[in-house]
Amino acid sequence: MKKTLFLIFILTISCTNKRELLNGHWHQFTPNNKEFTNCYNFTDSTFASDKETIGGNNFIELGEYNTLKKAIFYSTALNGYELDSTLRIQLQRNKIIINDTIIWKKPENNIETFLSEFSSGLQVKINPIKTTDTLFDYTIDNSFEIKIYIGKKKNSSSSKYYIQLNDKLATIDRVRNFVFCRHCDESGKILIYAGKDTPKTLLDSVENEIRSVNVNANQIYYLTVNPEKRLSGFNRRK
Repeated sequence: MKKTLFLIFILTISCTNKRELLNGHWHQFTPNNKEFTNCYNFTDSTFASDKETIGGNNFIELGEYNTLKKAIFYSTALNGYELDSTLRIQLQRNKIIINDTIIWKKPENNIETFLSEFSSGLQVKINPIKTTDTLFDYTIDNSFEIKIYIGKKKNSSSSKYYIQLNDKLATIDRVRNFVFCRHCDESGKILIYAGKDTPKTLLDSVENEIRSVNVNANQIYYLTVNPEKRLSGFNRRK
């Protein structure tokens, strides 16, 4: 059930300064959870959520709603809230507290932050394949792409690997139906976000399910990152 919240702002600094403080990169945390759940990017005119994973390269143009109020509106609405009543927001230099429970923090710009964002918004944790190369077989270009996530479940001590399709965990037998009827464009890409230690047998099984609906091997790519250069792309499996 969606929560109904009301928007009240604590106006301690000017709107211009608020927008300047909001601009940049944020991680969202919830109580008793040391891992962030989502990441957001704000500019004066755009807002993006989990752009490295589920959000892809899709940005919302804030346009006429280029204010702190509307920017928070978009991000909070994406997390299941209806904004027609009270949302208490405290905006600080590197932290935002929302209704005393949801906390956003500006992360440090380091390799750990870079790598962590490939698990943003997911139920599984991705430990990407690493490279020192700066060129990739494929980079996201907003063409027809299907994303499949494979990793250990977050906040769990289990060593089991899980498959996530869209926002749900799924069994291997669901992969075929997930891909089926989505590959009609032969130029489409299947992008697999898999941890570097994912068992080869699991990857083989996933690929077999994908190939069973006439997807070619050259349409399947794996997330690969260059941590030192903060670059990411997708390479065919070697």
